Amino acid sequence: MSIETFLSKLHKVKKRGHGQWMALCPVHGEKTPSLSIKDDNGTILIHCFGCGAGGVDVCGAVGVEPSELFPPSDHVDYERKPSRSYFPADQVLEALSTETLIVHLISKDMLINNIDQETRERLILAVERIHAASNYIRPK
Repeated sequence: MSIETFLSKLHKVKKRGHGQWMALCPVHGEKTPSLSIKDDNGTILIHCFGCGAGGVDVCGAVGVEPSELFPPSDHVDYERKPSRSYFPADQVLEALSTETLIVHLISKDMLINNIDQETRERLILAVERIHAASNYIRPK
């Protein structure tokens, strides 16, 4: 929705600067405009300084879907993989020292006694974490 279309649904609209307006808030009855509207590169930002209403409240009062406050996006890349967070090698090795100790202790206990299912699952988790740790160190 264009900013002009949205502003046409409000009353006593006054321009306050580049891409900024004030208007009467449709959520509560008032005589002095307290609703701030801003066009932020096609995204319509709304806040009422009188009652604290935001975009969802104002949209409901003027019969607009909140999603209409945002510009359509035809260039969404759903195939893009999220960026991976890497950690310094010393932090990864410190975390692995705990997992290595757990593997050592449980393995030692396995040689002497039988272990229960919960302990067996913790051992498997520790081994998986040790194996996966190399994926969290930034390649050089």
